Amino acid sequence: MSNKTFKEIGVPKGERRSGTTTRLVDSHIQELFSKGEVYCKDHYGSAIADRLLFKRVESRMRYEHKHVNIKCDISKCLIRIIE
Repeated sequence: MSNKTFKEIGVPKGERRSGTTTRLVDSHIQELFSKGEVYCKDHYGSAIADRLLFKRVESRMRYEHKHVNIKCDISKCLIRIIE
């Protein structure tokens, strides 16, 4: 994830609330478009949570941004835009 804090993207640190994952997914997609790649890291810091976030970002990209070619590496939780 970028250097943005949880507060900057509207995620209360350490709290589980409705919409938190959606905001994280949105933030990761914005970073993907601005930097060309994104490492999916969930705020819980566990590999399982990171992979779940990765799958949500990947799914949203494939559904909402079909015109964008992406390459996904789940072992690194990395999504990259392919030119």
